Amino acid sequence: LAVNSLGLQSIGLSSWSSGKLPHIAQAFVHDETVQLENLPSDPEEALRRIHQRFGLGRTSAAWVLMRGTLHTDVALEGSHIRRALAEGLGLGGPPKVKEYLELMRVHAPYRSFASYYLHLSQLKLWRKDWSLAD
Repeated sequence: LAVNSLGLQSIGLSSWSSGKLPHIAQAFVHDETVQLENLPSDPEEALRRIHQRFGLGRTSAAWVLMRGTLHTDVALEGSHIRRALAEGLGLGGPPKVKEYLELMRVHAPYRSFASYYLHLSQLKLWRKDWSLAD
């Protein structure tokens, strides 16, 4: 796998993330316990397994589960995503994580797509030259 930490840092990842990602990528290639066909279908159980295997926090584990295994039913839960959902639903403020996860149940079994769209909608605010068409 031709991924190194300097290359990942050059695309804007932190030194911690760029040091950890090549190891995680190698594990997905060689460790059957974290390959999609061997992960539990329940997203919470799959998140637990990834957390146990790599020691990642819940948010990082959700990203790895969604992007690394292409799992369709993971609710990404960054504060910017919860803020976007609050704006879309007309809530007074971002919901707490438990409330957010409950609100996202309506999108099952495709929470990955819904939460990723919310994430993308916030990128426009962070990067002036970025658009959904990119």
